[in-house]
Amino acid sequence: MLNFKLILPALILTTLFLPYQGQAAKTNQPTTVEKQVRAGDTIFSILRRLGFQQSHLSQIIENESLYKRITLIPRQVYFLKESNGKTEVLFLSDLTDRTVTFFKKGDQAGVASEKEDFETEVGRVTGWVRGSLVASIQNIVPSKKLAYRFLDAYVFDYKVQKQLQRNARFHMVFEKKFLDGKLVKYGEVLETGLEIKGDYVVRKFLPFADGGSFVDEQKPFLDRPFFAPVNYVRVSSLYQPYRFHPVKRRRMAHLGMDFELEQGKPIFSVGHGTIVKFGRNRAAGRYVVVKHPNGLTSYYNHMSSVQDFEINQTVSAGALLGTIGCTGYCTKPHLHFAIKKHGKFVDPITYIRPYAFTQRHNVEQLLSKAASDSKSQTAIK
Repeated sequence: MLNFKLILPALILTTLFLPYQGQAAKTNQPTTVEKQVRAGDTIFSILRRLGFQQSHLSQIIENESLYKRITLIPRQVYFLKESNGKTEVLFLSDLTDRTVTFFKKGDQAGVASEKEDFETEVGRVTGWVRGSLVASIQNIVPSKKLAYRFLDAYVFDYKVQKQLQRNARFHMVFEKKFLDGKLVKYGEVLETGLEIKGDYVVRKFLPFADGGSFVDEQKPFLDRPFFAPVNYVRVSSLYQPYRFHPVKRRRMAHLGMDFELEQGKPIFSVGHGTIVKFGRNRAAGRYVVVKHPNGLTSYYNHMSSVQDFEINQTVSAGALLGTIGCTGYCTKPHLHFAIKKHGKFVDPITYIRPYAFTQRHNVEQLLSKAASDSKSQTAIK
């Protein structure tokens, strides 16, 4: 774990004694310096800037599954530690409480990941929409991640940016993560509230053993035929007819939705059906196609692994299809999920519930309790 209390003393010592014994101080005194990601940075451009040679990077490339966990955002904080000839560069995972550390000493280099013991506090903010909702949230809490995570609570049933009115009220309850008393990242959004067309809609995050999703106690989505294909519902891109493609660098349709997760997380069939195709191609990477009895077909792209299937094999709702990856045209680990209805792509978000089949009992218990509490309150009145 980084000791941020060393940062200021180390910098002061280096400044005071540099004319006389700067080299000794640099060699013998461990220093930890906070840095920020620049626009256009990649993991490897940062490491090169910090003195990693190609021979070091070649050793790091062998551990792709570890460094693929890191998503870089401009002004994101990372840490440089130097001690006794060893250089360590530490990044905080955006999706989990794990850290990823790149290191070099002499000719040797590598990368390691471990779960960090963060101190966690809960914060709450309230505000009014001025301009876009994302900008309004960021004006209060300087985190683009939190602002977009807030949107996940409403993405399954509202087009928030189009339906909001100016001065709409909102609130957000969220986690703040600390190391040695210093705020280093924001965690999960625990609750949201948003005024939409005169109604104040509250959503709560329901954590699962290996994920979680936002749930509305008044809206269970039971009329939808499918479940979410992943345990942790974090939407990074929606169905868009004219999206700017991040790999091909041109406008082209995005005929599905993307779920952002760590590499290796499970992917499930959204409903009962039959395996009609699976394999690998240049664009989709590893993929699976499932045909369902209701005239719909579901597609799962960019997978890192696929189960050992046979064509026409039957799968049940919630069956494991494979794992999250970044194969094909891809910039970071995610699942591209799509649905065809009678041979034409449709917006998949209108067909799925905001939780996986494997977690339906957790959601049903929460809804049942909410209904029971509501009846009790009505009886008291």
